Amino acid sequence: MNMKVYLAVAASCVLIANITGAATVKLSVAADATVDQVLPGTNLGSDTNVKAQDSTDGGERPVSKGYLMFDASGLPPVKDIESFTVFYSTKRGRSASYFLITGKGANDWTEEAITWNNAPANVPATDLDGFTAGEGQNVIHLGSNTGNPGELGEIVFGSEKSSAQDAKQALIKALNSGDRKATVAFSHNGTRFYNIAARESGKPPATLTLVVAD
Repeated sequence: MNMKVYLAVAASCVLIANITGAATVKLSVAADATVDQVLPGTNLGSDTNVKAQDSTDGGERPVSKGYLMFDASGLPPVKDIESFTVFYSTKRGRSASYFLITGKGANDWTEEAITWNNAPANVPATDLDGFTAGEGQNVIHLGSNTGNPGELGEIVFGSEKSSAQDAKQALIKALNSGDRKATVAFSHNGTRFYNIAARESGKPPATLTLVVAD
């Protein structure tokens, strides 16, 4: 068992394990990056923020988007998701929509190489969400977050397109299937940036609190 990933959570973890055969663990993002249409071939994986921004010229398509990779390969099977948190680093409160990308090539990107040109599901979008499934891919709306400046906040699961339970189950399935990685991407419908802290920032990175089999 990988103790660096299995960040066990305190005495409550032992109680849960004794009663239900489960444990609660925190899984931090393994990779995160912004992709930017203005810099389509530039990798921004070392930036301290992961950003999303809509068109600055009155258009209706995002010009930058955020990508997150979670890797559960060092964990027992995931049974439930208690929370999905991000540290909001923009000066004013703004919202973003979060999406799960699965299927062919969804998890092939790396923090050091992802760009606007090669990001998964980043083909010409058919709606304001900014993501369209490529061949053999699926894009699932997980939910949304409205950030309070300088605070840790939760993604609220569920949308008009999927219930909270369905959204969680889709993410759980991704974390338990294949390479046990999950790509989550976000977009913002507004001319101002929506920023969350990246792994490199020294602030809390995007984190899933999971219930796993003990």
